[in-house]
Amino acid sequence: MKNTFFLLFSFMFYAATAQNTYYVSDTNGNNSNNGNQGSPWKTIQFGVDQLDPGDVLNIETGTYQEIVTFSGNPDSGTSGNPITLQANGSVIIDGGSIVPNGRTGLITISGASNIIIDGFELQNYQTQNPVDNDTNTPVGILVEGSCSNLIIRNNRIHDIKNFSSCTQNSDCGPGANGIAVYGDTITGIQNIELIGNEVYECVTSSSESFTLNGNINGFKVIDNYVHDNNNIGFDFIGFENDVCAACGDDNQARNGIVRQNRSVRNTIFGNASLGIPENPWYQSEINANEGNAGGFYVDGGRNIIFEGNLSSENDLGFEFGSENRFRETSDILMINNYVYNNKENGVIAGGYSDIEDAPEGGGGDAVRIYIYNNSFYKNKGWGSEIVFQNRVKDSRIANNIFFGQSTTSACHEDFNPSSNTNNIWGTNLWWGTSVSGSVPGTSITENPDFVDPTEGNLDTQRSSTAAIDAGILQNNITSWTDSFWSTNFPPNGTIAVHGTSDYRNTDRFVSTIDLGAFEFSNVLGVDDIEERPTMTYPNPVRDEINFSTSNGNYGYSIYDITGKKLTQGKASDKIIVSDLSKGIYILLIEDSNNKWSYKFVKE
Repeated sequence: MKNTFFLLFSFMFYAATAQNTYYVSDTNGNNSNNGNQGSPWKTIQFGVDQLDPGDVLNIETGTYQEIVTFSGNPDSGTSGNPITLQANGSVIIDGGSIVPNGRTGLITISGASNIIIDGFELQNYQTQNPVDNDTNTPVGILVEGSCSNLIIRNNRIHDIKNFSSCTQNSDCGPGANGIAVYGDTITGIQNIELIGNEVYECVTSSSESFTLNGNINGFKVIDNYVHDNNNIGFDFIGFENDVCAACGDDNQARNGIVRQNRSVRNTIFGNASLGIPENPWYQSEINANEGNAGGFYVDGGRNIIFEGNLSSENDLGFEFGSENRFRETSDILMINNYVYNNKENGVIAGGYSDIEDAPEGGGGDAVRIYIYNNSFYKNKGWGSEIVFQNRVKDSRIANNIFFGQSTTSACHEDFNPSSNTNNIWGTNLWWGTSVSGSVPGTSITENPDFVDPTEGNLDTQRSSTAAIDAGILQNNITSWTDSFWSTNFPPNGTIAVHGTSDYRNTDRFVSTIDLGAFEFSNVLGVDDIEERPTMTYPNPVRDEINFSTSNGNYGYSIYDITGKKLTQGKASDKIIVSDLSKGIYILLIEDSNNKWSYKFVKE
């Protein structure tokens, strides 16, 4: 049992000692027992219903076939005394024998607050194939109603599926979600953290894999891995009338930090090798071979930072727009992200309809979108590395690297220049198969000399590349006035728009800022590239990290994303990491004179 804990970037600090610790065991429990370790309860729901603020419920190793619900004040903790539901070993909540009824989660928090959910595997919650059903929505973890101060962390969610054959033209809306947070009341949801979760191999129909929708104010989405689903990866939504029409302008996900997440292979085309079918909701797009599932999508949200995320092999890398007419996505800061090999484009902004009052949707705007210090590589299908659709306004694009798979001019597309107004392009590096045509802003056209872009290593190989020290500092953001920002960027909420760390989580500033997501000089520490230990890609890794060195006089340390040192030793040609949990880590290699930092992902 953990009596106290600390989470970097957290706006909730619980330091109180739990009042009681109870246990549930599927193998030797009985709900007539007292819940102690030697006399555990049988079912999770029974245990939840016995808890008081500050209590911890440990679920012992096993497979549990039940729905778990936290409902209202009776199932809530209090400020400083949360209720904690945590896995004590390998704990599976399996929905294979449960028929979804309406929108329900294997774990649901409905109108309850001050709760921690930690360490579960949730699986096999599905509609009944081949029933065409648009009224039942299975969800792995569902949050709804009026809630505050929630932490959902370290959960694995997979095989949540809606097998409906319904299409967009059938006047229906079937769905499924791995994680769904719905602010569907006027009070809404405040202060929620989703950290270190994995969502994969879900069949979501018209819905998304990991979504925050409606009246949600103050959220952190950190170190999550969403992959191999057949629709959008992460989605931050506003202004859907069926969520909270009475909320007015508050009916949108807002004031949030989305940091160090990975969105990979989320596509409407599915993944046959994993048994993930094409998504019939988008049958017309599939027939035209045009993907539209974003790795990260903001549809009507505002005041959100996207920092240090990876988007790869999705249909779209990032998308910032609004499907609801006369509404907008606004005040988005996209910094230090790593975007490569997405099917159609790297980042796309603006409403998809050129008619603002379009009854079919897509008539919204994208306003004050700030895109700084990102690295893009070969994201092109019907779009390009960066695409402006309709009504992109008052936005800024600077210090990025755009490496396309055709000409430099093809890296950028502007579908409707007359509606895309007051956008400022700073210095960006553009490259492709050839240099031709024009690109906006101050352009550098030179090969950035990535180390191994086909395997996703967009680090630069040499100190003489034009990306080094070519960046121009942009103005800090001081206009985001919600208390969330002064809490997370003390003392007054001023946001440094380049961040303090690059994609690797090492210092963003050494001398002058570089272009792209990586700060070259900070990583090398020496001028001679041949003396640098070279980490073997691809990355993520499963069991061991391989790297080559010119000598053996190196030590290593591994840190988690909070900066806590986990292990250290003398470096050889490989470092065993099989004992690490899934997540993002920093590897520090050093000798007597130099240090080199590498960011890696453990699968």
